[in-house]
Amino acid sequence: MNDDPLMATGEQINSPLLDPFAAVEFWATTKLPVIGRPVTPLYKDGPRHPVAIGSGLIIRAGEHLIIATAAHVADDLHGQPAYFSANEELHPLPSILFRSPLPPSGQREHDQVDLAFWVLEPTRHALVPSADSVPISRLERSPCADAQAFYLVMGYPASRQPRRMLSAQEYAAKTFPFITSECGDADYASAALDRTSSLFLRYRKDDTFVRQVRQEGPDLFGVSGGPVFRISGEPNARIFEPPIAAFAIAWRKGNPLGLVTTRSSVLVDALARELPLITAALR
Repeated sequence: MNDDPLMATGEQINSPLLDPFAAVEFWATTKLPVIGRPVTPLYKDGPRHPVAIGSGLIIRAGEHLIIATAAHVADDLHGQPAYFSANEELHPLPSILFRSPLPPSGQREHDQVDLAFWVLEPTRHALVPSADSVPISRLERSPCADAQAFYLVMGYPASRQPRRMLSAQEYAAKTFPFITSECGDADYASAALDRTSSLFLRYRKDDTFVRQVRQEGPDLFGVSGGPVFRISGEPNARIFEPPIAAFAIAWRKGNPLGLVTTRSSVLVDALARELPLITAALR
């Protein structure tokens, strides 16, 4: 993983962890290499090279290894060969896939859950070092009540991915990590989002900073499925093992602007429903 400098969206960033932009530098230099290891880019076959289609998170759930992402990312595969990254190598995605059902309209864009996960076959668990996954206990089960909490979003924008393989299996992917905060109640209402299942985060391309310098942020296509870590707020967010609060599903480019994410509690509920069936299928 080749990380870009960590960005902050909006001058309002004032994390209680450290001074405003010192916090950004702290996370960029000390935490991203560790926090980012379980975050994986997802690819499908292209005519000359793998094509980036989204992001995912590798999760340990009991005896299972889960690769979670957005359902529309899984939809985009259309049965084509696809890959995830672990230990700096690409591996075929598993065949066992669960995704949220389509809404009555039949359109994924109307699906406010928009989550999917693959289950890695036990015979391939050795491909994923323990440091490249997070335990399911790190996924938050209920929304953080602290509206002043700060969040770290990590994903792999398609526009920032290299266009060639480094070797037969190795691929150099670049993340776009940024610190942001939650939108207000009025934005939730305007976007018709339910705060119990969705987390609406601030993001404006023209209001992004690196080392206190305003820069144009990237398009977020490809960040879908990437995790959102809560790095401050109550209950206490541990600096070295921040809880996973949500998963990115949609970038809103019209008012209200922002990143729509589905709370991790929705995924935990889905795993609880499906894991007994998964266990039976793997025997």
